[in-house]
Amino acid sequence: MTIYRVIGCMTGTSCDGLDLAYIETNGADILSFGLSETIPFPTEYSNLLRDRINLRAPVHFMDSELSKTIADFHVKYVEEFMINNQLTVDAIGFHGQAV
Repeated sequence: MTIYRVIGCMTGTSCDGLDLAYIETNGADILSFGLSETIPFPTEYSNLLRDRINLRAPVHFMDSELSKTIADFHVKYVEEFMINNQLTVDAIGFHGQAV
């Protein structure tokens, strides 16, 4: 049986932070739950996301600049999570920012 080591990333409409979780799976079932962590968003970033979602910003929802910022934030903290916890993974699940 092949075992896949996976990190899942999730953000929500609360815009409070990035949730990371490590699991092992065979592709159909979760075989084990591992480490998890929530990394709070910086206040200015959190406020920007909330303004976009609540339509209070001049540019609503996602533009290319904000999409890149979100992706860069995820890359930075997934890398740190992997290094700090000495993880090697086969896949990373990333759905983007919930709006």
